Amino acid sequence: MSLLRHVSARPWGGLVIAAGVALCVPGCALNSSEPEGSAASMALEEAPPPPRSPEPMEAAGAVDGLLDMEADDAPARDQGMIGGLAKAERPNAKRGAAFAAVADRSEDKNNEGRSGGEAAPATRAWFPETMLFEPLVVTDDSGRALASVRVPDRLTGWRVLGLAHSRNGAQAGAVTSFQSALPAYVEPVVPAQMYVGDQVRVPISLINTTATALTTSLAVTAEGGQVALGGGPVTVAGNAGEVRYATLSADRPGRLRLTARLGDADAITRDIPVLPTAMPVTQEQRGTLAAPRRFELSAPARRVSPTAELRVVAFPGALAILRTELGAAGGRQGPAEAAFALLVAAKAGPLLAALGESPGQGPQAQADAQAVRALTLVATQRAARHARTLNVATATVLADAAAAHPDSPVLARLGARALTFLRAEQRPDGTCGGAGGWTLQRLLVATAECARAASSAPEVGIRAAGAFERHAARIEDAYTAAAVLASGAIGPARAPELAARLRGLVVDAIEDTPDGAQVVSVPAGVVRSDGRPPSKVEATALAILALGDQLAPERRAALGAAVLAGYRPGWGWGDGRASLTAMQAVLEMFRDPLPDQVTVTVSQGGVEVASGTLSRERVRENLILEATVDGGARQSWEVRAEPPVPGLGFSFELTHRVPWPTPSDEGLVLAVTPPEQMTVGRPAALQVSAQVPGGQPFHIALALPAGVQVEPSELERLVAEGTLTRHRIADDRVELWAGALPPAQLFGATLRVIPTFSGRLSSGAHQLDLTRAGADPASRVYAPPAQWIVGQ
Repeated sequence: MSLLRHVSARPWGGLVIAAGVALCVPGCALNSSEPEGSAASMALEEAPPPPRSPEPMEAAGAVDGLLDMEADDAPARDQGMIGGLAKAERPNAKRGAAFAAVADRSEDKNNEGRSGGEAAPATRAWFPETMLFEPLVVTDDSGRALASVRVPDRLTGWRVLGLAHSRNGAQAGAVTSFQSALPAYVEPVVPAQMYVGDQVRVPISLINTTATALTTSLAVTAEGGQVALGGGPVTVAGNAGEVRYATLSADRPGRLRLTARLGDADAITRDIPVLPTAMPVTQEQRGTLAAPRRFELSAPARRVSPTAELRVVAFPGALAILRTELGAAGGRQGPAEAAFALLVAAKAGPLLAALGESPGQGPQAQADAQAVRALTLVATQRAARHARTLNVATATVLADAAAAHPDSPVLARLGARALTFLRAEQRPDGTCGGAGGWTLQRLLVATAECARAASSAPEVGIRAAGAFERHAARIEDAYTAAAVLASGAIGPARAPELAARLRGLVVDAIEDTPDGAQVVSVPAGVVRSDGRPPSKVEATALAILALGDQLAPERRAALGAAVLAGYRPGWGWGDGRASLTAMQAVLEMFRDPLPDQVTVTVSQGGVEVASGTLSRERVRENLILEATVDGGARQSWEVRAEPPVPGLGFSFELTHRVPWPTPSDEGLVLAVTPPEQMTVGRPAALQVSAQVPGGQPFHIALALPAGVQVEPSELERLVAEGTLTRHRIADDRVELWAGALPPAQLFGATLRVIPTFSGRLSSGAHQLDLTRAGADPASRVYAPPAQWIVGQ
């Protein structure tokens, strides 16, 4: 691959940048004046400053670089596929994900425009560390592809990676880089976060990259907090820099937005999250948006703030589950697992279309189609192997799954063979299965599954219905009642009174869960046809199949929420039978296509507090609604989708703040002592001690104030000497793991920390918990936040 030079005509701060990538696989010649196989660097050319005229100007930071990727696979010149990645390169910067989604490329909304014929600086506010990732770019017939790139507001170096291959297997790649800069700019260095009550002295760099001295003014403002800045006009020598300091004060939780303006040369905005120091108490509700969800919550009695933080996420739960299972279902063994994989493969296309995916359009749709083909092949081979020796249980699951693939000759023969076996195995009294030690309840469930799998053979269902009617008085639990109703043998057309009684058994067994969903309870002693007890989630899924359209929308949403919540990636809903039943319920719940647009609204006491719209084109994304709301003692809530959509799940979190509990000197005890004297840039000692039961490994999470860093070498020394087993450092905390201690021995460690900001700083609360398998999650204690004083 060779990197070619191209020029974009969109000005940005007096600079023009552009990028181009052309693919040349081995054996071809580049359409350029460069020698074959050479790599030209990406152009970053200086342009004259933009004229000051009444015509509209392009916003700073809204440049479209042109990524020109050319595939020339001589002599055929067939289409290739190219991917490109541009990523910020900044020493000591926190790295972004190497494969990240493309960030929002909309025009910068912070532009100030013009006033009195003067061009005010556009405010830089978009600072991603990965600005572009295109995993699949298909070239045209001439071997070219174009990708539009918005260059972020970060003034730094950018690395561009291009990888490509052609249809005949030839591959190539190339890397280049370019710089983004301004003649003069302002760059505040801000902490990643602050706590309420913090006062932080922030350095603000003023950089002049021209040869001429710059005399101008510096203005610093803050929203959501206070800022104090000394000094007046500033003069920055040519090719030099100056540093000024501002003191930021965070007086309330939320977001502190710092804006610095260097005359008419540059302006920048930095957002700093401000966290409360009180203890968070979060109340949760979950469900689906098939109908409005209404519930009431009571606030904690000792809350320290009259407000609470609301966060609601609407997400395509069924879509995420289906995509996960396309990759995971083929790795499980067993006849029921093979049947489940066949069901997923058969229904994936229609369900993905119902959830907003256009078949065959886009890289994700192509990847899904390939996954469906691979899963169908693997599941068919395994189903054929399990069908060599049939029994009632195996024939039941395989007949049902094979019927979902009418176009497969192999599965059609397999399904016909399983159906013939079920007909032959059904007893004259209508029951299926049975052996020594079976209960009547288990026999009736097996008979129901047999009738449902043989729905194309009416005589099987008729004989099974007779068995159900004869033993109607012995059907006493909701799981067996749901299995009989789901079989289709009993209904309004046959034994309507029995059908009504069975529906009553199912409805009466529905109970509420703490998170707002509903599940079907399962009495002790009730088993599936294989003799294993069903889970509540499996019973709930069977109830959805049994009640169908007779479920009220609100109850359908609550039951569906329990089914979605019971899913675990890589494990499904349990074994193959449980997953098979749950996936059938998912298909039942989400059979209707998503509308073109869904509006999600959250109301508190009948008053709307948050709202957002999710379009069909963005159905794969999460809709996040956040707001600060009244934290009154008791509030009624409603989460509504217009129109109602069973295919969308939601999670509701309401966080109050309460005082931290007084540390106890019994049981688990954690003490963290900040350094007494600290100076910016100089190491200091942080003392940590803990009391834990003997023989119990444990974990400590230490919250750090803004800008405080831990020396990794000291942690490595603690690991080497056996005080710790491992550690992990993050921006705002350090986590320590330690092995079991002898009885009555206290844990103690000294960490070396280096503050990078001066001022009055708060840490978050520190946490101590046990890590032994089976340890009680409630065995966790906290050490309250502490205040650190750091001098200059």
